Amino acid sequence: MGLITSYPAWFILLCVLSGILYSGALYFKNRKKKFNSPYHILLPFFRFISIFLITFLLLEPLIRIKNKIYDIPIIAVIQDNSLSIISGSDSTYIYNTVLPTVNDWIAKHDGDAEIVRYTFGENFNEGDSISFSESATDISRIFTELKNRYYKRNLQGIVIISDGIYNAGINPLNALQKVQAPVYTVALGDTSNKTDLAVNSLIGNREVLLNNYFPIELSIRATQAGGENSRLIVKHNDETIYNQVINIQSNDFSKLINLKSLAKKKGLNKITVSLQALDNEKNTANNSRIFYFNVIEDRKKIVIFAQAPHPDLRAIQTALKSNKNFDVSVYSRNFPIDEMQAADLLILHQLPSNSNRAAAITQYIKNSGTPVWYIVGQKSHMAMLNSQNNAVRIQSQGGQFTDAQAVINENFSLFTLPRTEIEMVQSMPPLSVPFGKYDISSGANVLAYQKIGSVSTMQPLLLFSENQRSQQAILLGEGIWRWRIYEYIRSNSHEIFDSFISRIVQFLAQNNDRSRFRVIYQTTHSENENIQLFAELYNANFELINDPEISLSILDQNGRNFPYAFQKNASGYVLSIGRMKPGTYSFTAAVQSDKYPYSQSGEFTVDAYNAELLNLRANHNLLKLMADNSGGIMVYPEEMNKISDALEERNAFQKTYSTQMQYQDLREWKWLFFVILAFLTVEWILRKREGYY
Repeated sequence: MGLITSYPAWFILLCVLSGILYSGALYFKNRKKKFNSPYHILLPFFRFISIFLITFLLLEPLIRIKNKIYDIPIIAVIQDNSLSIISGSDSTYIYNTVLPTVNDWIAKHDGDAEIVRYTFGENFNEGDSISFSESATDISRIFTELKNRYYKRNLQGIVIISDGIYNAGINPLNALQKVQAPVYTVALGDTSNKTDLAVNSLIGNREVLLNNYFPIELSIRATQAGGENSRLIVKHNDETIYNQVINIQSNDFSKLINLKSLAKKKGLNKITVSLQALDNEKNTANNSRIFYFNVIEDRKKIVIFAQAPHPDLRAIQTALKSNKNFDVSVYSRNFPIDEMQAADLLILHQLPSNSNRAAAITQYIKNSGTPVWYIVGQKSHMAMLNSQNNAVRIQSQGGQFTDAQAVINENFSLFTLPRTEIEMVQSMPPLSVPFGKYDISSGANVLAYQKIGSVSTMQPLLLFSENQRSQQAILLGEGIWRWRIYEYIRSNSHEIFDSFISRIVQFLAQNNDRSRFRVIYQTTHSENENIQLFAELYNANFELINDPEISLSILDQNGRNFPYAFQKNASGYVLSIGRMKPGTYSFTAAVQSDKYPYSQSGEFTVDAYNAELLNLRANHNLLKLMADNSGGIMVYPEEMNKISDALEERNAFQKTYSTQMQYQDLREWKWLFFVILAFLTVEWILRKREGYY
């Protein structure tokens, strides 16, 4: 303990002196007045003490106290709560032997340390509520959670009761370093190899174009089944696309199979893979697997509006028609409103122009967010073009044009150009481009720069930008029809040119949704996944609003209806459904407003796949490595006393303490005020009694 003030220590002498002087002046200046004994001593003393304390408190004194803080040791006991614990071993042994043994061990050390209990699987939960029902195991999460909860605490040991099987998160060995405490593992489960067949993986695209072939990749695994045969059947919906007998050639057998199928049905489709079970196989839950995917009819309508007939129009139209996913229309001078409204992408060739401002088109693009590709030519109105795009500003000098070839920007990242297309573009004849200065906006992505003569410049030739709702592209030159002709001369084919134009259009037209009510959702989920849906509602100006309520009705495959209501967030809507049973579900979302009479329907599926049943062979090697790498040991349930011995050996149950300095402000001691008041009060009473007043 010590005393410190905000002023030098010798100021305390001034406080003493002030008390003496004040008391002396009050009681000894008038020598004619005599106090009876012992008041002639007590009264000056009371006044001295009062004045001293008052002046001393003005120095802002602090009491420094050294405290010992005892840190009780903490032992974390963490139980694996995943399904594999009782699926891969005798559940009776787990319930009747393992759990009581763990509880007895905890009770034994309850007074030695603070025992904290957790369970883990796909989640990490506090407490000892055990159901062995979690459908995934993330061992690495243990160390992340303990680091967050016990940082700079006296964590002396981590006891993990598990079979060592993990199927989520990172490798636990890579997460050990997050905590500085030994890990003691209690090994459960069976490590022996048993006869087992499994569909190890099933991979495919979640979205497939209608009438297109799509790839399927699957792998199968077999253990302790050498010399056996099993039939592998793969179905696309109800059609069998693969049916072969698999000859299992060894006790550790695996095979990768690649297939293709044709997407004939729009909407949700499924691939079912199944392996015929062997006679002595116990775990057959991993013999089949289902993969759901969505087939979409993604034929895009491309509308080209032009100031006047031009060879460029024919070149672009022909290139796009070579792609069966595009429906292309070309119009010059007259621009049908219904075609404009149906377009997934508008290509404006030299529009707006000096003679046609195309006000209706530009206003529609602004309101609807339709993607647009501007092609600049000598008839283009530069000022209007500058106001309508957010990628580049052109300062044309006297309306002059010059010739420029293309040089590909190697840092372009919006999509990937094959080497053949890069070589084609850079070998093509020049386009006629505006002569002047170009101001590129910060959000623009330049695909090609201008090369004038032999000099490569940083002036753009072809660039892309994005506003809040759609993509834009600007080709700052006319004459691309020469590219198609020249490419045919160069390679005797239009294929590379057509592919280049299609790639640009495909990028611009992708995901162009102009509906005013949209439900955003995933078409496939796993059974252990929380399902979320989002919704967006737009007013007539295509501004996000969320005033009206939105209802959702989900129908399962048995005809049962589940009603929900979307919750409003900052600008849209969100709905968390949670987990659902495996199956196919249809839904209808509706806006509850006469002003916005919109609705949307769709489908999603929940896959019946549980990672816990894919592999039931316990991984005691991982448990031992975790223990060895952290300074702990691995034991079996009957040997948990060895963990007690190891903890005792490293003095884990010994309390530690740290020293902490604590400062107390004497001015906050309210009792000092009452002490001063008491001295002054007693002094006043005695003076009054002696007739001094």
